[in-house]
Amino acid sequence: KSADTAMYAAKQAGKQCYAFYSEDMAKEAYFRLKKEQMLQEAFEQKQYKLYYQPQVSMETGRMIGMEGLVRWQHSERGLILPEEFIVELEQLGLIIELENWAMRTACEQIMRWKAKGLPYLQVSVNISISHFKDPKLISSVHDVLAETGVPAEYLALELSENILSENDFLNTIEQLKSLGVKVAIDNFGKGY
Repeated sequence: KSADTAMYAAKQAGKQCYAFYSEDMAKEAYFRLKKEQMLQEAFEQKQYKLYYQPQVSMETGRMIGMEGLVRWQHSERGLILPEEFIVELEQLGLIIELENWAMRTACEQIMRWKAKGLPYLQVSVNISISHFKDPKLISSVHDVLAETGVPAEYLALELSENILSENDFLNTIEQLKSLGVKVAIDNFGKGY
């Protein structure tokens, strides 16, 4: 068990590395495992929430849409921001499940607002690079739109600018646009 813990630490450090086991490694591995369990349980216990931040036109001062922001409402720790769990969800392969949930939840909310007599309002949700590269992305977006009844132009997918460096990104963007979905670059100029 100790050797396995040291091997994992060496792999995390990069290629051609080695590590000697220490009790700190064991504690870190325990906390990592505990966090993984909590992240998976959060799905089962419906602890992920979508908060809506208004998007306002600088020209008119009018609200032009909303951004759906995922938060984790932990039963003991309270509200947890994405910086504390998104990377782990990606490493565990759970990010696509979370983003599909966020997309569906946003579309369902659009329809609830419409049922209350409000005009259609565009809602954007973030899509990670791993979700963008997922061959099921286009069919997932199509299915969510069809099942919720949301007109495609009211769903926007926000992509980080590192997606621009992906080989086939234009093809995927064209497929999303052919569905009628809006595509935006999130935090443009921040990274590249």
